[in-house]
Amino acid sequence: IPCAHGVPYFGINRKLKAWYIQLGGFDYALGGHFHKRMHDEVTSRFDYYGASTLVSDDEWALKKLGISSNPSQGIYGVHPKRGITWNYGLVVDEKLKVEA
Repeated sequence: IPCAHGVPYFGINRKLKAWYIQLGGFDYALGGHFHKRMHDEVTSRFDYYGASTLVSDDEWALKKLGISSNPSQGIYGVHPKRGITWNYGLVVDEKLKVEA
């Protein structure tokens, strides 16, 4: 599957659209483990959020994908009727830790 920045966007979009039809629709799809956080408005009907990995700059990612990333996770606020109302990329890198 062709990748851009280490993420197979085409394959993900194709599979999500097939699931959307098979399952009768949904508002959001969440996935992972890629080496970067991402968000895509797949159609006007649903969004895709991709979670990052807690592993960063590992040998495989640098050699195979040629990328590095900050270890992070997506945090989402979900309202029962409005869905995802906010999201935040939480970086969990020791290098960025603030000393108290």
